[in-house]
Amino acid sequence: MRNPVLARIRHPRSISRANETRCVSLKRVKRPIVVALIVSITLAMLGVGVGAGLLIQHLMPSAPTTAYPEKAEPASDNRILDVVPSKSGSPQVPTPSRAKLEATKSAVKPSAKATPSDPKTKPSPTVVSRKSTPRPTPATETQKSSAPKKPTITPQPPKKTAKPVPPKNKRSKYDVGPPDPTEMLELVNEARRKAGLPPLSMHGKLQYSAQWKVDDMVRYKYFAHKKPGQSYANGLAKIHQQNIGCSQWGENLVMNSPARNTSRAAFETWMSSAPHRKAILTGKYNYTGFGVSGVKAVQHFCAK
Repeated sequence: MRNPVLARIRHPRSISRANETRCVSLKRVKRPIVVALIVSITLAMLGVGVGAGLLIQHLMPSAPTTAYPEKAEPASDNRILDVVPSKSGSPQVPTPSRAKLEATKSAVKPSAKATPSDPKTKPSPTVVSRKSTPRPTPATETQKSSAPKKPTITPQPPKKTAKPVPPKNKRSKYDVGPPDPTEMLELVNEARRKAGLPPLSMHGKLQYSAQWKVDDMVRYKYFAHKKPGQSYANGLAKIHQQNIGCSQWGENLVMNSPARNTSRAAFETWMSSAPHRKAILTGKYNYTGFGVSGVKAVQHFCAK
């Protein structure tokens, strides 16, 4: 028979085996419970986090995000796609590379550099309701009175345009030499018009006799109605020889200075002399002729 004392004392190997069986049984029981607890806790935390996020998003609208310039990526990176081979060996649908995904995430999130100048102060989010629109406030009487009035435009009379004044230094054709028969005729007829007399007409034979007389004075170097050594006026005799049929005739002579040898100078010299002025303003005369040579000029008259 076994000794009861010895029977109570077990072999150490048997004790270790018993403990191992107990630990294994405990492990088998505790492992699914622990896994279930961990899974339930994580699901609960995820649910709480998602609910809190939705609540915050509903209460606080998203603040306006500021766009920051993205770093330019090389053209080759935009075209790279990672091809994931399948077990069968055929490539699957291409997916964007990891570098491109990181670049898009960094573009959405503002960089850490775009923070306010003072790191201690945190910017407070501004809550702006999307549906709320500013309502126009009705203008009060003070606002209506302070509104600027429209300016009244008064019609102005048209401005008078000043007539162009000819320059004083400009000389007319009558003041440019030498004397011209047509210009002297215009000056004589203007004086007769002012005196209420009819104008004189240019006659060809009187032109010839007046030019013959002035040429004769220049050739023989005299200035008079009578040629030296003759007792009659050779110019008037030349008019009589033309057989014009004049009932009365006359002759004017003038010699200008070389400094002022013009048509106006000859006409003004005649008008400043009483007998020459009388011949120009005689109403009986109706034909005339002029001769010019150098500084000398002759005018013949004829009345028919």
